[in-house]
Amino acid sequence: MSYTRLLKRDKPKAHIVKSLSNKFFHENDVEEAVIQIKPNLLTRSGRQNALYRMWVRCLAEEGETGNSEEALHQYLAQTYLSPEVEEVQGKPILVIKSTTKLKVKEMMEYLKCVQEFADDLGILLPHPEELYYDSMGMKRSED
Repeated sequence: MSYTRLLKRDKPKAHIVKSLSNKFFHENDVEEAVIQIKPNLLTRSGRQNALYRMWVRCLAEEGETGNSEEALHQYLAQTYLSPEVEEVQGKPILVIKSTTKLKVKEMMEYLKCVQEFADDLGILLPHPEELYYDSMGMKRSED
């Protein structure tokens, strides 16, 4: 199990590191752990991916669908991404574009479809401000 937290230059950090390390050692029977700190390079598309994964996880956890995250991911991709037919060894193969290959605007449209899918099921998806506005190409009120 690993944990990821966002640290900000101007915010206290010691309590975060202490609580995460205590939690890690409490939940894992290991003698050592590695802490890695790296720049937050989440691009808008990286934020879109984070929002998408959060939404798929929520759809799976809600229990409304009874499906795993991977099954929901596959279903959503097959339903909302235009498939292409390629020929392999003389046989037609249906290829669904990977969400990782979508351009920012394409992923924004895909996220809108996922939100509509959840709405149709009566599932309210979270909209964490730091991900949602950038992912959907919207300006935040304080911008």
